[in-house]
Amino acid sequence: MDFGFGTFLAFLSDGVRSLNRKVIVSQSKRTLVLVEDGVEMQATLKEYLERLGYSVQPFSEPQKAIQYFSALGEEVWKNITIITDLGLPGISGIELIKKIRSLSQIPPIILISATVTPSQREQALAQGAMVILDKPFRLERLKMLIEGC
Repeated sequence: MDFGFGTFLAFLSDGVRSLNRKVIVSQSKRTLVLVEDGVEMQATLKEYLERLGYSVQPFSEPQKAIQYFSALGEEVWKNITIITDLGLPGISGIELIKKIRSLSQIPPIILISATVTPSQREQALAQGAMVILDKPFRLERLKMLIEGC
């Protein structure tokens, strides 16, 4: 069965709504930096991750994320996980990873994408992505990946 992007967002929204009465607090002090240009996707993921107890810093423009990363102190980098889309305006998620590498030690990075070629997958992993999560994905899978960071 082929699920379109609208179905995927509805699936994510249902997962967030099911958490409305129960907030799960993470034991981690980790900040999640979410770089996603899809407005609905970003909002849904941000809400879900905050309900899990994470602090989420969202960016829809990779250049603004780079400015944010440039201002971080070395100690802060130890408590960050980055979740970024591959297809971003201006630069790719792979280019974003390269720019992050030039600033500091690379934190855990989860790359998400609806379409990723084998070459892009290889490049992303070589540049430091911990994993590439193919859209659509289950929110529980993302949660498990973050907890493993």
